[in-house]
Amino acid sequence: MRASIRVGSTFGLGLLWTALVTLPLMAGVQEGRDRTALATGETLGELCTPGATALGQAGANAMHTLVLVALGLATVLLVLVGGATL
Repeated sequence: MRASIRVGSTFGLGLLWTALVTLPLMAGVQEGRDRTALATGETLGELCTPGATALGQAGANAMHTLVLVALGLATVLLVLVGGATL
C-alpha cells in the first residue's frame, strides 16, 4: 500500500492517458473476436490454430482471454495508482 501511495503522489493524473488508450483497444479486440465468432461459427483459437488439437485451441482462447483481463487490470491499477477516477 505504501508503494502505491508513493507512486500515486509522484505521478498523480499523469498515467490516466493509458486508460484512455487501452480501454478502446481492449473493447475493439473483444468486439472483433465476437464478430468473427458469430460470422464464422469458430472461436478465435480455432481460427488461429486450424491444424491444432482441441487443447491447443483452448490454450489460444485462454491466452487471448488472459491478455484482455491483464489489459483491464492494468488500466484499473493505473487509474487507482494515478489517483484518478473513472
